[in-house]
Amino acid sequence: MVAETGGEVAGFAAIHDGWLEQLYVAPRHQRQRIGRQLLAWARAASPGDLRLYVFTHNRSEEHTSELQSRQYLVC
Repeated sequence: MVAETGGEVAGFAAIHDGWLEQLYVAPRHQRQRIGRQLLAWARAASPGDLRLYVFTHNRSEEHTSELQSRQYLVC
């Protein structure tokens, strides 16, 4: 799934066998709910649970709390 804003790619997500393989939002488009929309698409497109790995160097407390509150991540 590719998210576009004003004719330019703002982000993308890729799923495979119930795994969120890729999720990216371009820096200039962050904090515009694009990541949330891509996660919602991935969840709707995945039968059953959606699983993902979060690399420790990419994980902040803010993002971990956000994912947990929306039931995307179980720690």
